[in-house]
Order: sequence, then C-alpha cells, then structure tokens
Amino acid sequence: MEFTVRLFIVIIIVILCGYSGYAFGNFYRRRKKFLDMLVLFCKFAKNEINFSHSYISNIIEKFVKNNQASSVEFASFLLDFKELLAANNTEFDKLANSSNVQILTSEEIDNLIQFLNALGKSDVFTQLTTIDNFLETFKVYRDDAEAEHKKWTSLYFKLGILLGLAIGVIFI
Repeated sequence: MEFTVRLFIVIIIVILCGYSGYAFGNFYRRRKKFLDMLVLFCKFAKNEINFSHSYISNIIEKFVKNNQASSVEFASFLLDFKELLAANNTEFDKLANSSNVQILTSEEIDNLIQFLNALGKSDVFTQLTTIDNFLETFKVYRDDAEAEHKKWTSLYFKLGILLGLAIGVIFI
C-alpha cells in the first residue's frame, strides 16, 4: 500500500513539473502568436488602405472582429490604440507600458509604436510604402520568435518532466 501511495505522489509530481515547464514555455507561444497577428494586421491594413481607403479605426475594428479569438493580447492592444485615437491622444508611449506588449523586446515595442503612429498620417502611397517597410521588419521579428518558440518551448516542457522524474526517483 505504501508503494502505491508513493507511486501516485511521484506521478502527481511529474505532472505538476511538466505543467510548470509548459507554463514557462507559454511566454514564447504568446510572443510568437502576437507577432503572427501583427504581420497579419499589417497585410490586412495594407489591403484595406489600398482598396477601401478606410480609416484606421475602422480597419482596427474590422480586424479585431474577425481575429479576436486568435490572440486576445493583440486584439486588446489594438483596441487600446483605437481608444487613444478616438480621444485624439497622441501619447502612444502609454501603449509601451501595456501588459499586452510585455512579451516583446523594447526594440519591437518601439517599432510597433512607430508603425501605429505612422498609420493614417499621410497619403495612400506613402502609407503603403511605410507598411511594407514595417512588414519586413515584423516578419524578421516573427521568424526570430518562431525559432525561439521551437527551441525553448519544448525544452522547458522536457526539463519540467525530467525534474519531476528526478524528484520522483529521489522520493522513491
């Protein structure tokens, strides 16, 4: 009876350590998803500006409506930006302190703020050129995030499982 209780406790420890490893890897999943959505938003905004000549607030509203389930963090970030636009507030640095972008590096946040600040400020041709330039930059960020995701997410999970097994061996 004592062995089965110990075995049950070891299984619980391995599961908890594996979940902890999964949780540590979640940072890289969220970062990759945010940057995926940013690239998608750039493409969407480019098409909307090019063909519909829509206002930025309408573009954001349409994008969030269609893609909110994909990344809640990115959708809420865009909605925060839209609120600043509606209030004619040009202090976009407040967005840099948002909890939604804490998964990004300071360089990525700066480029994101510059990108959003540039939208709707010039003619269509200049906006399309600006979006293309930022799109290339964001694709590089996304590719880096994807490489980190592949590398670190599975590593943290495996380390969690191994730690649980090591604690289990010591416990038995």
